[in-house]
Amino acid sequence: MDQLLEAPLPVTRLSFRLPDTVRLAWVSDEVRALREPMLGKLKRMWAELEVRTVTAGLRRCALRQITAEDFEALAADSKQSGLKAETLRIEQRSGLPGSAAMLLQVAVGKKRDVRELKAAWVRGDYDAIGDLLGYPACCRAFYQRIFIEERLSDPVWAMAQSSQLARRNTDSITISGPPLLNLLLRSIGVRAVPHFPCSIDCPDSVAFANRWMSLARSLGFADEAAQIEEILAWPVEWSALHGIAEIRTPIVKITTQTDATASKLTLRWIAESYPPDGARGLAFPFKPLQR
Repeated sequence: MDQLLEAPLPVTRLSFRLPDTVRLAWVSDEVRALREPMLGKLKRMWAELEVRTVTAGLRRCALRQITAEDFEALAADSKQSGLKAETLRIEQRSGLPGSAAMLLQVAVGKKRDVRELKAAWVRGDYDAIGDLLGYPACCRAFYQRIFIEERLSDPVWAMAQSSQLARRNTDSITISGPPLLNLLLRSIGVRAVPHFPCSIDCPDSVAFANRWMSLARSLGFADEAAQIEEILAWPVEWSALHGIAEIRTPIVKITTQTDATASKLTLRWIAESYPPDGARGLAFPFKPLQR
């Protein structure tokens, strides 16, 4: 029987890490034709919202990850809004031609704020970086513990373990949290916060997400905000084994990289909402087959 989660579940972690990949398997070609363009639309909205939160005064800086060929446009748009865009890091990606092979980590904000963020970046002060990006203090401490001290690459399991209402059964966790803090679909660009909340029920992060979605609607992205809120309210199952995460939703299965574990971990996000084009099946997260 499930019980209230009182202590972290023990996890045996392995020493390797698989390459970052994201693969999608849709429940049907018809669903893909309908939903894939929508995901592209949400990603474009999110890219604009990241910067517009700075001009709206919701935070002092934004971080954008873009290709080198997109930097000129970002710099011009930032300048037009009275902001500065400055590259913090350049990554070289193999197998891609020209500027597309260069991935830039770019800070956007007022000149003095970007200068302050760059200084924090150089000295490795992640708390100061998170503060400039507007992240709650509790979530900045969580980031320091998970990513810096424990050197993990995926916070999903730790977020679930930290949540007050999480329930467990051996190596699985069942949770029903605020949909806006559902980060299980971030690999396909569906999210309501830019940071990793310290838990799936973090109240500061819920308030943060509500401010972002309110701004999105005020900027003319009411449809996109509604779609994000709808998708994040679907049931989702996340499972991880040997560095591979499988994320099952009613319309698509996502396969991506996670921290390597010796045994299978399973997280089930319980929700009452269900997409009209969602598949039917025998197991969670699918609705039962109709007879």
